[in-house]
Amino acid sequence: MCESITLKYESTDPSSAFKITDGKHYFNPKYKLNYEKYKNYTSGFWNLYVKESGAISIRNEHLYEGMFKSVSQAVSVIEKKVPEELFIINESKIIKVAE
Repeated sequence: MCESITLKYESTDPSSAFKITDGKHYFNPKYKLNYEKYKNYTSGFWNLYVKESGAISIRNEHLYEGMFKSVSQAVSVIEKKVPEELFIINESKIIKVAE
């Protein structure tokens, strides 16, 4: 079995449908993530997970207290080299941000 981290999150947002969420994340430290890239990504307390593990998650189990349990699991991890060209920004592409 992989290493795991368990995080308990209590929402401070009074309009949030989920008040308390328990998440157990299994990971292999071989598959690294850079925390600096995710530190502001707060959805599903992903930033907290990446800070603790420093790796992609292989399996996630979330219990949304009083509502439901969600389980997601990677079916495979394929290592491959990503070409640098993929990260070149297309200056001619227009991106509109919805207000």
